[in-house]
Amino acid sequence: MVLTQTQLRPMSFGEILDGTFSLYRRHFFAMFGAALIAFIPGWLLYAAVMARVSWVDSQVPPPDALPIALLAGLVGIVGFALAMGALTWQVSRAYLGEPVSIGDALGSGFGRILALLVVLFLAYLALLGPTVLAGAVAAILIPTLAATGAGIIVGGVVGFLAVAVALVLTPIVASGLFAVVPAVIVERKGPIAALRRSWALSKGAWLRIMGVLGVSWLIAIMPSFAVGIVGGIGAVLFGSGTGTVSTVHLYVQQGLSSVVWALTFPFLIGCTVLQYYDRRIRQEGYDLEVAAESLAAVD
Repeated sequence: MVLTQTQLRPMSFGEILDGTFSLYRRHFFAMFGAALIAFIPGWLLYAAVMARVSWVDSQVPPPDALPIALLAGLVGIVGFALAMGALTWQVSRAYLGEPVSIGDALGSGFGRILALLVVLFLAYLALLGPTVLAGAVAAILIPTLAATGAGIIVGGVVGFLAVAVALVLTPIVASGLFAVVPAVIVERKGPIAALRRSWALSKGAWLRIMGVLGVSWLIAIMPSFAVGIVGGIGAVLFGSGTGTVSTVHLYVQQGLSSVVWALTFPFLIGCTVLQYYDRRIRQEGYDLEVAAESLAAVD
């Protein structure tokens, strides 16, 4: 299925997945290239950190490991935000039948990098919210109940309920945040406005959005997870016997993981962007808006 400007319409769960595969297949090199370029600096620094802390005779990391680790973390975060912005731009243009390139995508991501970093940080805090709240409630109630003689069983029930609430609320919050990056990139909204926009688009479709996010995340992370398992087995089988891993092995494993993640990450972003357009079509008649603009341009 190839989605073009004349085929804007509400999509089923399967059509979102199938449409993402089709768009990715059509623009594979551009999307894979943008993801790879965005991720490479962070991956190289991470491999350098792992190589530095893979000491043989000492249980203390070398003095320069921490600065490199901090730099790697910062570069990795920026690269992740850049990849999300660039791929969102590419998928959006491809979905609307417009040309896609690596340069334009990375330029669009860089141009909105500050807004992306802020909105992703706020989204991260929001995702932590249910867990922190449930933990705080449990930390207060359990000792209080124990002090009043309510006993371990009641405290355990409270703790279980707190965990259950967190497990229920976190996916709901995640679905409410699904469109923050499209709001920043496509609609060029600021971080706070993007949060509000995403929450508005998610209303009435939390379960559907959870389903798409869950499936796309599984498809995206499973190959990288498999590479990590194979790499770990290889380290055990072919290690030096000292409990450390060779620098060459670290770089090879990290390089393979990087390539695999760059291969699957565009699919994850693609599902998010198509879900974003699906919600706009269902809530706002975006397909009619585009059709009216096309007719006006012809006239």
